Amino acid sequence: MDTELKALIGRLKSYLDLPIEDLHTLDPAHYTSQSLYRLELEQLFKKEWICVGHVKELPNAGDFFSINLVGEPLIVVRGEDLNIRALSSVCRHRMMLVVRPGQAGNTTEFRCPYHRWTYALDGALEKALFMERTRCFDQSRIRLPEFRLEIWNDLIWVNLDDNAPALAPKLSELNDIFSVFTQPGDGVMTNHYDKVWPGNWKSQVENNLEGYHHMGLHEATIEAYTPTRNTTNLTFGEGWTRHQVPYDLERDITQELLKDISWSEDEWPAQNRPELDVIHIHPG
Repeated sequence: MDTELKALIGRLKSYLDLPIEDLHTLDPAHYTSQSLYRLELEQLFKKEWICVGHVKELPNAGDFFSINLVGEPLIVVRGEDLNIRALSSVCRHRMMLVVRPGQAGNTTEFRCPYHRWTYALDGALEKALFMERTRCFDQSRIRLPEFRLEIWNDLIWVNLDDNAPALAPKLSELNDIFSVFTQPGDGVMTNHYDKVWPGNWKSQVENNLEGYHHMGLHEATIEAYTPTRNTTNLTFGEGWTRHQVPYDLERDITQELLKDISWSEDEWPAQNRPELDVIHIHPG
């Protein structure tokens, strides 16, 4: 481990001992150091559960989408048995990708464009032309590697670490909140938003964990009904953080927004007052 990386890790550890009144922003190098970023990839992103989609993106057998998760090209696919799996997209023969990252659709099989090795929806090798001539070739033992996958509140989570603890127990305190993502059987995916934001991942986390910037960056929008002064309740658990900004019910714009959801102050208990509720399940 190089000297700079040791120093950055030491600084991170020192934050844990600070009283809340003395907390401050991380050092600039915590956002720019390539050594620290590589360590974060290995120790965080390759060992934690990352949300990659929603089950409504894969309603039918053969539906799939492909992603690149921390350098690992994956196919997320619903099989003939209707189970959803995360398969490696790397052909077992010459390491050509059978599906390119970003591709999606419906299929009955995955075929490598190099030598036409063909895999079933569960990753098993179905066909390898002319390989029967090779005496040491055992088709039954060859398949696309499968990564750990959990469905939690209809959200699809993948972990590249075979030894990582299960996801659901870690998030049990959030079950009620996230139940909104569990959709009825006839529900459909109507919108899909996917964008790469330039910048270090910690900057995005820090930005979403505070309502302090509403009065600046969002003065004409969010600040109008969830003003900075209303920021309250920072809570956290194992691997997650949450902050809430209650709506300002005295403002006309808030009342107009609430009309759209038929919310009535008389019908809802105080603990269900409308608010901006931002939850991060780290690191993704």
